[in-house]
Amino acid sequence: MAASNHALKIEQEDLEPEPLVGAYDTGRSIKLPMGNPWAPWRDFAVGGYRSVYRFLGRHALTRATRAVPRTIGFLRKAVSRGEVTEGLARPAMTVELIAHVAFDEALLAMALAPSRLPGRSDYHRVGEELGTARTLFARQGWLASPASYHRLPPELEARDVVTTRGWANGIGYERITWESEFEPRGDEPGGDRWRSFSANKSAAAALVRHREADRPWIVAVHGFCMGFPFMDFQGLHVSKLHRELGLNVALPVLPLHGSRRATKISGEPFMSFDLMNAVHGLSH
Repeated sequence: MAASNHALKIEQEDLEPEPLVGAYDTGRSIKLPMGNPWAPWRDFAVGGYRSVYRFLGRHALTRATRAVPRTIGFLRKAVSRGEVTEGLARPAMTVELIAHVAFDEALLAMALAPSRLPGRSDYHRVGEELGTARTLFARQGWLASPASYHRLPPELEARDVVTTRGWANGIGYERITWESEFEPRGDEPGGDRWRSFSANKSAAAALVRHREADRPWIVAVHGFCMGFPFMDFQGLHVSKLHRELGLNVALPVLPLHGSRRATKISGEPFMSFDLMNAVHGLSH
């Protein structure tokens, strides 16, 4: 807001007439419009910057370069203030932490494509979906009792599961896939869109287990843009969970992520302005 006010102030100053004294001094000043000679150059520079920014924004790899200044900003804030945010003390500045911050920033920058920003028609469509959903959910009692909205999935039978083996980050794992039977109810807004994601219908998970049958299990849920073993094993410290703590680890692939993704960016439709996707995704 401050930047907008500053820009507005500059434009007003550029257009403000400047007082000049005429050739015949009458004892009073006259005002003639005088433009700022630097205004065209300023407009040219700003316009060029915006054009380049939009062009680079269309490509995921160039958007990823935004991670560099954002990571530096995080480090500067953490070092100067002694905290990351108010009330959250600064962690130890290790190479691993810095790498994780840069990786997160790169993923977010790659995911924030211009196509993910809503247009005018999207606001109307999404608004109608949410309004219809609110009416439906209130009538069905799901707002008063959210747990009643979610349905229990059927138990998996061995014949329904396909098992293969894989290797990632020095860890062997089992990969299981099965056909998901989840579908939004027929009258739920956004249901047809959710059903159109064909790859999402094949559920998947990675299992890292010990030979002994009595080991406890932990279910590790990955984050946005993840869903691939080489990323999940690193980000969720699977090696430590499995080898140091002796746990079996199950890593389900969230809807629209990893092998279930509908676009090049893992999880992109899940975290979009189509907010009913998030409702269906979390229930799925």
